[in-house]
This record gives sequence, C-alpha cells and structure tokens, in this order.
Amino acid sequence: GARSAALRGIRAPLRETGWSKEQVRAFARARGIAAAEKPSAPCLASRVPDGVAVSRATLAQVERLEEAAHRHGFQVVRARHMAAHRAVLEVGAAEMARAQQLAFVLRAEAALAGYTDFEVRAYRRGAVAGAPPASVFAV
Repeated sequence: GARSAALRGIRAPLRETGWSKEQVRAFARARGIAAAEKPSAPCLASRVPDGVAVSRATLAQVERLEEAAHRHGFQVVRARHMAAHRAVLEVGAAEMARAQQLAFVLRAEAALAGYTDFEVRAYRRGAVAGAPPASVFAV
C-alpha cells in the first residue's frame, strides 16, 4: 500500500516527520480518538492498477465492494478495480469455497458498487491488481 501510494504521489506527512505507527497511536489514544486502535490497512489506491485513474468515485466503488464482502463474513478481502466497470474480488484461499457458494450474492454486491464485469480470486499477499490469479472463478 505505501509503495503504491508513493508511486501515485500520495504523501504521508506523519511518516515524513519521522513518527512511527506506535507514536501516532499513542498520540491518538491520549486524545481519545477511537481510530487509535483501528488495525492498519493498505491504501485503497493500491487496489487500482498502474495506468488506471484513481478518483474519489473509484475509491468509493472499491470500498463499497470490500465492505459488502466483510458484511457477508469474509475475513480476507481485497477488491481490485481493474477498469471502469471491471472488478476482481480477492478473498482468503480458505474462503474460496464459500465465495463460490455466494457467487450470486457477490455478483449482486459488485453490481451495486457499479461493476458489471466481475470475478473472484484467491488473495495473495503483495499481488498487484493485474497479476495472474492463483485460483479464480467468474461470477
């Protein structure tokens, strides 16, 4: 996520000033900010392949699809925005059978997020959005 953000010119002011994650969390805790305990998550822009424009609308689509997958009980989730109407939803390898069972539901959630072309893949840590899949099924 950090590498993808840097490639897109997104700055990280606290990192630039030398603050560690723990220092940021301690600062937030001291001020009663609930997000202090929120687990870290990669930047949503990392879900968009190089050459595809990142916009608020694109990030909202990605977020909506990921939130829907989480609501359906998936633990490991990455929604990859491949093009204007194409997405790949990555779920944990152990969750692939369940994703196949819920294929109709996931396709409906993708459509609600604005995607008409959609498939599900097994998540691979560090995989880029356009990488060939390890395990895939179209829905």
